[in-house]
Amino acid sequence: MVQIDQNDGWNIDADLSLISHSCGFEAEFKGNEVYGIKQFPIEATILDIRHMVSRAEEILSGSYHHQLRRVISNHPN
Repeated sequence: MVQIDQNDGWNIDADLSLISHSCGFEAEFKGNEVYGIKQFPIEATILDIRHMVSRAEEILSGSYHHQLRRVISNHPN
């Protein structure tokens, strides 16, 4: 099984709509959902990949809601 730290090793590239992990996982996203896996470690099991996608979506959801709160708090009205 591939070990994925809860928060460490993740990188979000909003310009390219990519989320990746230092283990070799890389996926495309829209909003807070993964919609395409581009790359994953060769030793990863199906369960590992499902876990990576779930964790990526949790991180994206937190990031998305954080950005939304920032936009709302900066709104003039």
